[in-house]
Amino acid sequence: MSGILIIESWAAETRAALINNDDVAKFWFGPAPSDETHDRSLRAGTVVNGRVRQINRALNAAFVEIGHETDGFLTLSDQPARALCEGEIAKFTIKTPPRGPKGATLRYLGEGLSNAPLGRCAPFDDPAIEAINAIGREVHQIFIDRAIPRQHLSDDIADAIQIDHRSHALFSDFGADDGLTAAFERRAPIPGGGALILDETEALTLIDVDTDGLQAASSLRLQEKIALAALKEAERQISLRGIGGQVVLDLPLSRTGGAKSRLSQTVKKAAAGIRDARAISLANNGLLSFAVPRRTLSLLEAHTEIAPVAPISGRRFTTAWLAKKALRHLELELRNAPSERFELSAGKPIYDYIEGRQRWIERMKDRYSARFRFVSRSSVGEQGHDIVKL
Repeated sequence: MSGILIIESWAAETRAALINNDDVAKFWFGPAPSDETHDRSLRAGTVVNGRVRQINRALNAAFVEIGHETDGFLTLSDQPARALCEGEIAKFTIKTPPRGPKGATLRYLGEGLSNAPLGRCAPFDDPAIEAINAIGREVHQIFIDRAIPRQHLSDDIADAIQIDHRSHALFSDFGADDGLTAAFERRAPIPGGGALILDETEALTLIDVDTDGLQAASSLRLQEKIALAALKEAERQISLRGIGGQVVLDLPLSRTGGAKSRLSQTVKKAAAGIRDARAISLANNGLLSFAVPRRTLSLLEAHTEIAPVAPISGRRFTTAWLAKKALRHLELELRNAPSERFELSAGKPIYDYIEGRQRWIERMKDRYSARFRFVSRSSVGEQGHDIVKL
């Protein structure tokens, strides 16, 4: 066992981060404690109740309603001999989560529940338990800010748990907040010089290599140094950002003949060391291609949305992300100043989002009494918020 897992439990969400050798390696986000039944996130392995909406014989597949805006896709050749019927209720597990307009891919599990809603099936794990199962099975220490049920955890995992009621947030103390900010940046520095430029699209993730600052004794050695450093950092960024699917890494390889052949073998061997990488290929022009499993949405997919910025669309954080951030900041102020009162002002979209989830506000009142008020104010901007002491 190695690494540290930190878990924060806020009124509106649960956040977890895996720390390896003082570097943030992975994030996990889920519902707040007691909000499990409100969580509609579809991750790989999630079990859902679905209704077969249409069977397409030409595709040899079925489209399944699963309580999501897009239907799930079920390949019939992978199913048991018994034929499914349109309108049938069945249980399915998510193989790959939905992405943009593309629905989740499914695997048939068995008979469903006709009297249950479509979507995620009960029972629902405590969010902290789900975080541990998702990214913390191999850690030697788990720091969490509340008590959690341990009866379903192995003895070594249960023994690794420490309740930590520090006044500052765990993400801040362990550097995970800085790591999270960096994980949304397009540019990721490579230790020793250079950087990766990452562009996620619906079809694949493109990674370019900026070699500025990297030096070596010879051209061949420089290319090898660049390639190995880029691959190591690419592996870290793929894990950190939750990237899945096809990845194309543009490596600056220009040698010819035997030297290039040896360099290619070195690159392929290094790429094979990327966890779960498959279908690895290296083109003559230095384009390295491989695929990694898509078990969840990436940070960019899950927490940002397309923003209409001319002439090319950019991205901005979702209202959900900004609302949870605003409430988290308010909680931190209330926690650190237990005798003070505060006002949280937010743009109207954030205000309306929080007002539509009164369970969050009631949970805040239970924790911190009525030491806060919440108002809508245009002066902070649609995506902004501010907290002042009253």
